[in-house]
Amino acid sequence: MTEKPWKMLIFSYLKMHGRILMCLFLVAGIFGSMFLLYGLPAEPYFYGITISSVCIAIIGGNGWRKYWQRYRKLEQISEGVSVALERLPEPRDEVEELYQDMLHQLCSDFYSLDARSRKNRQEMLEYYTLWVHQIKTPIAAMRLLLQLPGVPEKAHRTFSKPKGEELSGESHLALSMELFQIEQYVDMALNYVRTDYMEQDMVIREYSLDGLIRQVIRKYARMFILKKLALNYEGVETTVLTDEKWLVFVLEQLLSNALKYTNEGSISVYMGDHSGDSHKKILVIEDTGIGINPEDLPRIFHKGFTGYNGRNHKRSTGIGLYLSRIILKRLHHDIQITSRLGVGTRVELDLSSCHLDMID
Repeated sequence: MTEKPWKMLIFSYLKMHGRILMCLFLVAGIFGSMFLLYGLPAEPYFYGITISSVCIAIIGGNGWRKYWQRYRKLEQISEGVSVALERLPEPRDEVEELYQDMLHQLCSDFYSLDARSRKNRQEMLEYYTLWVHQIKTPIAAMRLLLQLPGVPEKAHRTFSKPKGEELSGESHLALSMELFQIEQYVDMALNYVRTDYMEQDMVIREYSLDGLIRQVIRKYARMFILKKLALNYEGVETTVLTDEKWLVFVLEQLLSNALKYTNEGSISVYMGDHSGDSHKKILVIEDTGIGINPEDLPRIFHKGFTGYNGRNHKRSTGIGLYLSRIILKRLHHDIQITSRLGVGTRVELDLSSCHLDMID
């Protein structure tokens, strides 16, 4: 042990027996005074004090040894209280026995609450999973209807247009994008409840980063068309050690944010320049959007934080970046975001290879 715990333990032991030590010093003082007042020789007094001190040292040393053993045993038990309460030292008196009874009762109550909490969480997880799978059925049906010739026009005329007036191609695209947003929110809800168990659903191996990025770009191609934004991406020739599904989800969140807060200009995806370190793999997603307030930047990864931009864009949930940070941390990747208000935002993902178990 270090010096500080030793001093603290010794002080605690002496404090515990402080009254006894004070009584012994008081008795020694009284006897010394009596010997002095009656003019008795000092040699028997000091001889008795010496013998008493040796006895006290032996008894105190034995007491310290037992105190130290109890402390070490309790320290070991504290590392696994949930499974080691039966290994508690025998109580020395009724008060200590009462403390141990209280501890057992508290642990029993904790186990009961923990079991109920786990059951409630499992039920919630099952409900959300079921809800996500149920809601995907009407979403798939809506998308199928949008792909059938003439159906969107008829439906739109029925509910919002005078007879004979057809749904424009731009309106059809907008309707498709609203449906796309619904799908995104559903996927986010499902991944939100899965993050606590994501290690059970990870397949770590080398993936082509270009293939992962192109998956995301194809998914968001219509949004680029709808918002008339340019995409600057020329492909990357690198591999990353990661999980495909979870990293793609993070890339989707980042590209979705870039599209959401960029009204004109372009979005660029490229590898950062780290020529000084060949092992660095920094993926950059940069936009020419509205940027982020400087006071909001330190909190953008907080759960539920939407900031000034989120309050203006009523659809912001404050969950996307929060989930992305959690997922990247568990994948042993890193994320950094810088931004200038009115100029744009730059996201850097550090996808450098790390020590992860390879799962076939």
